[in-house]
Amino acid sequence: MAGIRHSDSRYRNIISRFFSFVEESDNGCWRWIGGISGNGYGNFSICHKSYTAPRVSYKMFIDEIPDGMYVCHICDNPACVNPGHLFIGTHRENLDDMLKKGRSAKHEKNSHCKLTYDQVIEIREKYKSGILTPQLAREYKIGQSQAVRIVRGYSWR
Repeated sequence: MAGIRHSDSRYRNIISRFFSFVEESDNGCWRWIGGISGNGYGNFSICHKSYTAPRVSYKMFIDEIPDGMYVCHICDNPACVNPGHLFIGTHRENLDDMLKKGRSAKHEKNSHCKLTYDQVIEIREKYKSGILTPQLAREYKIGQSQAVRIVRGYSWR
């Protein structure tokens, strides 16, 4: 969006095209109905460069985004581009907001997780009964270092 001024006719065309991909929802979100990335954020191209739709919305309707800052959602809807639902935050603030709202994919919620909570309990019980971590790692098809972290309580607290 660099080099395009609000008074420029190209800016009006960008806004018109942007709104062609927006659908208002009952909850106040402006749902992005254009291209969506794998993590749920809308994609919008300006001058052959791709941006996330929430960042474009923030820049068009609120202000510039300082370097290193994130555009975060009050509504927790990554497809939302309503500028009233967007705020600026650091990476840490974005992570803290996610954790506070219970949106982190920890343990079994994480798609990369190999173990269930019950298996973690089994691993700890077997370790207490004398089975060593190399054997537990083989049995549960995890790395030995992960087995050590589980039995010591560093993982799956």
